[in-house]
Amino acid sequence: MKYLGIFVVLLLLFIASYAVLAEGVVEQLITIEMQDGLTIHGTFLEVENKKAPAIILMHMMGNTRKNWETMAPKIQALGFNVLSIDLRGHGESINKKDGSLEAAGNFSTHHYAKMVDDLGPIVQWLSKQKHVEPKRIGLAGASLGANVALLYAARPDSKIRAVALLSPGFEYKLLKISKAVEDYKGPLLFMASKLDAYSAETCETLVKTHKGEHVIKIFQGTAHGTFIFAKNEESQTIFLDFIKKYLSH
Repeated sequence: MKYLGIFVVLLLLFIASYAVLAEGVVEQLITIEMQDGLTIHGTFLEVENKKAPAIILMHMMGNTRKNWETMAPKIQALGFNVLSIDLRGHGESINKKDGSLEAAGNFSTHHYAKMVDDLGPIVQWLSKQKHVEPKRIGLAGASLGANVALLYAARPDSKIRAVALLSPGFEYKLLKISKAVEDYKGPLLFMASKLDAYSAETCETLVKTHKGEHVIKIFQGTAHGTFIFAKNEESQTIFLDFIKKYLSH
């Protein structure tokens, strides 16, 4: 009976890590270890039976990957693999291999810079998945996550296909993106709300310096980051159309 009980517990843990959302679609809870021993947690919606593009979703400061739980299945429905992550120090991504904790409430500026570095191993992990086309990986970020996404994409060796920015800022936690907009030549999507003045100004200013293809949309209201999707139905269409256009081919 003792061993039966252990088997049942292990079986339940396995079932909790995988959930079939629809035919041919599997949701997997994943972990990726960073170079400093921190474990990044994420949710991976994998397209089965074929190679497909992929996108990594990053949340707002002080939030978690749940920011994307409504949009992630809609992105996957387009035929894309989707990985949403808890950024360093957020959600479940607070435990280090040595047993110490790294929570955003205790962060200094260098911890935020590490978020950009973390994308290297995360992209590498995603590229190795069976049904991911490694040459067609995009990023999407909201608020702080937008700055993290763009700073990584602008690195010469990133090979990121396209980036969607929701409510980016000229600077969040010393993560400055003005130069990154100039350096990144791939397609960019800029979205913000008019009364979210800092983000709106960031989008309207930086889009003028971007040398690649881009789309910009400023919505009415005050919604910030992924809250734009709930307040402006058109934003979902614009976002999904951007992903479909620039990651599908």
